Amino acid sequence: MKESTRFKTLYIKMLKHPYLSIIIFGTIVFIMHLFITPDFADDIWFANAFSDFNNNPFSYSIVRYNTWTSRTLIELLILLCVKTPAIIWRILDTSMMIIIAVFISKILAEDKNRAQINIVVASLLMLFPFAILSSAGWIATTVNYTWSLAFGLIAIYPLSKIMRGKRIRVYEFFVYIPALLVGANQEQMFIILFAVYLIFTVYLFSKKRINKFVLVQLGLCLLSLINILICPGNANRVAAEIGRWLPQFANFSFLHRAELGLSVSLASIFLNNNLLFLLLTFFVFVLVWQKKDRIIYKVIAAVPVGFAIMFLALRQFIFSDIQIIKSLFSIGSGDWIANSQVVFSLKTYAVLLTMIFVLLTLLISVYRILSGTLKPWLAIGVLSAGFVTKFIMGFSPTIWASSERTSTFLLISIIACITILLRKWNFNDKSMTQLMLIITVLFGVYGAIVNLVFVLQLR
Repeated sequence: MKESTRFKTLYIKMLKHPYLSIIIFGTIVFIMHLFITPDFADDIWFANAFSDFNNNPFSYSIVRYNTWTSRTLIELLILLCVKTPAIIWRILDTSMMIIIAVFISKILAEDKNRAQINIVVASLLMLFPFAILSSAGWIATTVNYTWSLAFGLIAIYPLSKIMRGKRIRVYEFFVYIPALLVGANQEQMFIILFAVYLIFTVYLFSKKRINKFVLVQLGLCLLSLINILICPGNANRVAAEIGRWLPQFANFSFLHRAELGLSVSLASIFLNNNLLFLLLTFFVFVLVWQKKDRIIYKVIAAVPVGFAIMFLALRQFIFSDIQIIKSLFSIGSGDWIANSQVVFSLKTYAVLLTMIFVLLTLLISVYRILSGTLKPWLAIGVLSAGFVTKFIMGFSPTIWASSERTSTFLLISIIACITILLRKWNFNDKSMTQLMLIITVLFGVYGAIVNLVFVLQLR
């Protein structure tokens, strides 16, 4: 009884203070960071490389731009972290996770039910697999992916203010412009920012409106694109990584690279123990069944959640001797990519087409839930943007070497889509809402335990 009373009291406090759940999330993330020592892989390389240039950031950046990468701003942030005490990175990285949670809420959630939605957002972010953020070294990976995402969300936020009729003040330019430059310095985040600002500009023109701030930001996106395309280091890096990771990549046709991108994207969604996708299909299923709609649409909504459960169940037999299951879960793996032929097998096509069919049923259901406004296109656009950021990895020789860290934007897009769908949740139904929150929080607690265990195992 005492425990039940405590949870009820905490829930009431969260309703009164909408961002309390995100503060709790940030506290848990920071505690986990206290057990992390960023002292391996690229973190060590960056620390040593910077020392070779007498800790001169300008000399270092010029050489890196000409020989390896256009991510100049991101690498300067990495250098800041590797050359300062680890506690600085721990605080900053925790702050970035909090920023991601806050701005998903501020951009996509409605004020009326923000407290409950923030509980869901915080729980889902706790379910994010922190293991993928250590694959190239904690500092190097987080700055490249979660930091660029955080800055990107800050850069997108003013568009939601414009849509709500709020004014962008001059002093805010000094926040949003640098945020866009840092976010767009990472190629995957650049795609999202460029697409968002381009579509928003077209939308404003269709309404015969011109916003100078939006045009400035779009112009900066174009400059970022030019920077990526003309950077000599990017071309050098691609050539070097083809030789190191995937020599046959140079002979792959455009179609074959597209097939690889499609395969690894679908594998990330269906085959990699993706609990966030499972919860997305669960929310879609419940919302469609709550809606007074034809039975055919309710059946369609059952398809994604059914397949999500099936793939999770089959994954439990991945180490068995059942060959068909081994073959299924090898799709998108390093060996599979290296051994894939110019034309995939019919079995592979059958699996991929099945996954595409499931995704189409999911998109149909999302459209039915949010129909009647621009919201379905927002939700579908968010999911599509996340998918594209993973799909383009098919055009990189590090498609396998980069591992699942390149799925960061895809996974966050799933959380963002759930946030949009919650606009249609009936929060007046207290019992159903509490049940939904309990289930989501339990998933979040499970995610926190899994992430903490992983961090402790690395010590």
